[in-house]
Amino acid sequence: EEVAMDVYEQFDDYVEMCIEFSYITLMASAFPLAAPLSVVCNLVEMKSDLFKLAHVHRRPDPIRVRSIGTWATVLGAIVWLATVTNVLIWGLTTEQMMQMFPWLFRHTRSEDYTFGGEDHAHVARPGQGRFVVFYIALSIHVLQLLNKCLYTFIPDMSEKTGNELARRRFVLQQQGAWRFSEAAAAATAAAVRKNEDMVAQAAQQHTVR
Repeated sequence: EEVAMDVYEQFDDYVEMCIEFSYITLMASAFPLAAPLSVVCNLVEMKSDLFKLAHVHRRPDPIRVRSIGTWATVLGAIVWLATVTNVLIWGLTTEQMMQMFPWLFRHTRSEDYTFGGEDHAHVARPGQGRFVVFYIALSIHVLQLLNKCLYTFIPDMSEKTGNELARRRFVLQQQGAWRFSEAAAAATAAAVRKNEDMVAQAAQQHTVR
């Protein structure tokens, strides 16, 4: 019955997760609630994927791999790009930067033809535009440096996991060494017995003569 089911293809699930991760990180400053909402969605997604793997698709073959491969590079590129998009949203499309650096901006009235009527907008003060660009560029580089530091100083696995893997490697090496020594001892004993048999046969032949 399971053989007749469709083969599970993980590409679609990876694409789905990458798209969701992109929405959360690339637009985090515009919609901070996306992260907690994605947690709820992923809880539902876990149950739906469990049902899909158990009842819809053929059980996938277990394959041991070191990482998720190219998808790790894709996620890293999204994180790097997110530092740029979020800083640009913070500095150019919202009033967050104006609230942090009020001496660089001034209010001006502008007609809002989309909603009808007038609206307030913030623009850089005369001669302060270069400082706005400088702070935006500086923020991007600081966030990218912080991102690099996190990648460098946070290990890929915890100390507990590393110790357990080292213990298992040691046990396997000891088992291999024990098996090798046991095989060597058996080969030595067989050679000794063969040598003793040859000596006994030679002595027997000498006695017959």
